[in-house]
Amino acid sequence: MPERDVVSWNSMIYGLVKVGELEKACQLFEEMHERDSVSWNAILDGYVKAGKMDVAFHLFERMSERNVISWSTLILGYSKAGDIDMARMLEEMRNV
Repeated sequence: MPERDVVSWNSMIYGLVKVGELEKACQLFEEMHERDSVSWNAILDGYVKAGKMDVAFHLFERMSERNVISWSTLILGYSKAGDIDMARMLEEMRNV
């Protein structure tokens, strides 16, 4: 590609997450010069899908801008991991 913009980086990250290549997706995420909410949500989703909820939570804390996708991804991840208390706490925080 002659030029890589945030959309092309996001597409690569999302594709890698989708096929389970979280390590490669993380590497690209760290190499990005510009990130947007799609970038952050894609990598957050990767950690949640990998069951790495501690890492996902720390990433969530680093996000400068959270949206309904960010919150829902993390809440769903904790629910699937069986940590209903954390999922409920996040749900309450989101609704404040």
